[in-house]
Amino acid sequence: MSFSDKTLTCRDCGLNFIFTIGEQQFYSAKGFQHEPSRCPDCRSINRNVRGTGRAKELHEVICAECGKPAQVPFTPTMGRPVYCSDCFDKVRATRRQHLAAVRNGRRNVPGAASEVQRDGTRVPRQRS
Repeated sequence: MSFSDKTLTCRDCGLNFIFTIGEQQFYSAKGFQHEPSRCPDCRSINRNVRGTGRAKELHEVICAECGKPAQVPFTPTMGRPVYCSDCFDKVRATRRQHLAAVRNGRRNVPGAASEVQRDGTRVPRQRS
């Protein structure tokens, strides 16, 4: 199928926007039947308001890992670490590795507080 850029009119704001070749290929790959009826800005606004009836409120926080300021779409809870996007991705990757190792039956998991000896006893892991 051949694609070319199309100029469409947003149903919300009435402005013209370009439905690019790349977007058309994405829509086709996902099996979407219709062209977008909203411009990217109005789609973003609609996505953020959908379900709540109001825009998502962002909260200013300091990353617990690197100390940089960040914004999060939830109210932080006292006593729980909050991370910037970069640090959150690193923490999530570490957690996934840990869970995968546990599921695969590995006894000595990176990041664990202790090691399991051959006799089944636990010994605290030496921190370096």
